[in-house]
Amino acid sequence: MFKKLAFAAIIALLAAFNAHAATTLSGDLTADDSFTAYLSTDDSVLGGLIASGASWPTTFSFAGAALAPGVTNYLHVIAIDGGAPHMFVGDFTLSAADYQFVNGSQTLETNTTDWKSLRGTGIAWTTPTGTPIPLGFNSGGAVWSGRASIPGTAEFIWAAGATDPAGEVAFFSTPITFTAAIPEPSTYALMLAGLGFVGFVANRRRKSGNAAA
Repeated sequence: MFKKLAFAAIIALLAAFNAHAATTLSGDLTADDSFTAYLSTDDSVLGGLIASGASWPTTFSFAGAALAPGVTNYLHVIAIDGGAPHMFVGDFTLSAADYQFVNGSQTLETNTTDWKSLRGTGIAWTTPTGTPIPLGFNSGGAVWSGRASIPGTAEFIWAAGATDPAGEVAFFSTPITFTAAIPEPSTYALMLAGLGFVGFVANRRRKSGNAAA
């Protein structure tokens, strides 16, 4: 009986650990004129490529980008402008509630509040803007309005101080914070050790009972 309970407990522990490790990011995005997107655990390191696109009329989608478990991840986007005008727009979703975007939820759109930007070879992050004029929203009124699969409330953004030379590069970043209290590996080890001790005691009692009989 104990063996069955211990096996079930081990499976439950492993399932809980894997559930946290399996949280993924998905998104729909595009940029004028091209972009590459990455996931990283260091805001100063680009990270692993998760999506790319080179056609602003097209919405590019990705899914199943696995987050590094138990730590803050960073979504990085590099957009390259081939000449005026310029923009980056998109929306992103997390698969589980053990992570959250900077807005405190599992969904995030492009805006000038929850992202930071870096223009070209700049050395300091800034708030993204729609300079030299407001770029608008996907709901309408902007040059690129109506990008498929992206909410109308998503804002077209770019790095502050852009001057629109051909080939201008804009960097964007936003954190994805781990929020769940997942036990450390050492905690799992202690729990499993406890199960082993209980099993040892149960086995000794069983043997003692058999000897007495």
